[in-house]
Amino acid sequence: MLAFSPHLDDAALSAGALLAGLAGLGTEVHVVTLFAGPPQEALSPVAHAFHHSCGLPHDATAVAVRRREDLEAMMMLRARAHHAGLLDALYRRRRDGRWLCDHDWAMFDAKSPEEGIMAAVHASVERYWDLVKPDLIITCAAVGEHTDHLLSRTAVTAVTEMTETRFLLWEDLPYAIGTRLSEDIGNPMRIPVSSVDWACKREAVARYASQTRMLWPDRGDWANALRDHALDRGAGQLVEVLWDPRAAAR
Repeated sequence: MLAFSPHLDDAALSAGALLAGLAGLGTEVHVVTLFAGPPQEALSPVAHAFHHSCGLPHDATAVAVRRREDLEAMMMLRARAHHAGLLDALYRRRRDGRWLCDHDWAMFDAKSPEEGIMAAVHASVERYWDLVKPDLIITCAAVGEHTDHLLSRTAVTAVTEMTETRFLLWEDLPYAIGTRLSEDIGNPMRIPVSSVDWACKREAVARYASQTRMLWPDRGDWANALRDHALDRGAGQLVEVLWDPRAAAR
């Protein structure tokens, strides 16, 4: 099984228990983080603020820190980690030289003009498909419409159609917490997860110290926030939500 995570935390946050459960059943689980490349120049103001909120260095070594977090997290899930070299939206420029993210919420503006990146994302997905030859691919549904999530979903959809590989989309967390469960993609599948696999997910997410600090800046209890969301989606049962977009199309 091959999971494409936009960033170095998305797969564990959104589908970590599922990944742990599949690995526990003997499935060979690979998790590719697409936008895991280090910045090649000084940080933009928005990227600088992001690094500050994460407690990360204000240079390219921050990505090395985050990659180490990811390696530790994937060990908790018994998955094999792969890091592609694409730049996070925070570090990318438009063709005219301006920063893509020129204000705090620019990465959620799906209409931001950005040329060339889609081909690079598609090529990266193809390369890892060819490396793993998976029976199943999962990636994000792009709930919240972060531009990197949209790029990931679009590229994975194209490659799975070309290769006729089964694929599922996960509910992006924490963006989906407190929102209505989307049915735009089709009927949501509430996948029950065991307490053992949920504990693996919790331990994995805990390894992303920089990201839990940024996502829950008030030092809120992220573990309970994730658990409460899972119980709410499952009407009292721990679940993770995924969609089969091809079933919706039929």
